[in-house]
Amino acid sequence: MKCVSTSAAVCLMMATAAAQSASLSCQVSPNPVTPGGAMTFAVQATVPGYLASGCGINEIRQGTPTGPIVWQPFLCPLILIPVGPGGFYGVNFQASGMAGPLAPGTYYAIINWSGGGVSQPSGVFPFRVDSPNTPPDPVLSASGNLVGGQTTNLTITSLTDPGAFYICAASRTTNIGWSLPGGQHVSLDMNDPIFALSYPAPVPGVFNGFSGALNGSGVSSGISITIPAGVIATGSPGAVQGAVIDTAGNIKLTNALTFSVQ
Repeated sequence: MKCVSTSAAVCLMMATAAAQSASLSCQVSPNPVTPGGAMTFAVQATVPGYLASGCGINEIRQGTPTGPIVWQPFLCPLILIPVGPGGFYGVNFQASGMAGPLAPGTYYAIINWSGGGVSQPSGVFPFRVDSPNTPPDPVLSASGNLVGGQTTNLTITSLTDPGAFYICAASRTTNIGWSLPGGQHVSLDMNDPIFALSYPAPVPGVFNGFSGALNGSGVSSGISITIPAGVIATGSPGAVQGAVIDTAGNIKLTNALTFSVQ
């Protein structure tokens, strides 16, 4: 998608129009989480619908969206959980699998749903589990959700990598991703229209500070996303992930953050 001479708002309108209109979104908190810690999946959608499971989450997979299943619900209540724009449904989850607390690593929550009376593609939402006893991989954090007409600030913290180069990218969804040569899995969807607007040449005024250097303490500054007001539908999904390149040239991925656009 070429947006060299097009305004940020028009670029995002083009990307949104090219994407699926009925979408499920989710903001995971906290992310990262410690093994066995309490989590909330705040789920929303662009059209009124229902979650397929009375437990909210259908399964948790390890490593990639198609990796081994480490958790599935048991004896879910026979209820329809409504989702739609403008209101969150909070799915509570303990970071534990069928064999006990989830080990440090990346996991994907699979949430099935129907919207507008039609069965929709699953929502796939990543989160990372970090050990409290060892230095974590680079951590990406956000000042809040993505809100039309407002700026959301993002921070990469990698205390063992002062002065290292970093880069970020975004996508609407995290359903597929791709794997790096060393085996790490990038959660962002490369064929997503938003990905092309954020990497390798981020749209100015929307994706700000998406590459640069960490300071002497291993912390970034100036990363932000500004969504023009009235451009993207309430409940639309969004995701951001970063990478730090250390002094040896190794790529270290941050956790991926998912959002529900407000």
